Amino acid sequence: MFILLGPDGKAQQYHEIGRSMATIMTDEIFHDVAYKAKDRSDLLAGIDEFLDQVTVLPPGEWDPSIRIEPPKSVPSQVM
Repeated sequence: MFILLGPDGKAQQYHEIGRSMATIMTDEIFHDVAYKAKDRSDLLAGIDEFLDQVTVLPPGEWDPSIRIEPPKSVPSQVM
């Protein structure tokens, strides 16, 4: 479970953070890292590692006619 606390008036930003967390938690390896995290630094290290290994598209409308180049190397799926 992910709980985000913050001041009023930031509903759109909180919604985007929730969408991001839902996306990252679908990754099996990150899910295991998050579950085993002992503190905030473990979770942040897992997020950093995840972001190093993925291509992130910005929110909004995506033009499928634009080619996204494949990664230069494919990361290992070994934990």
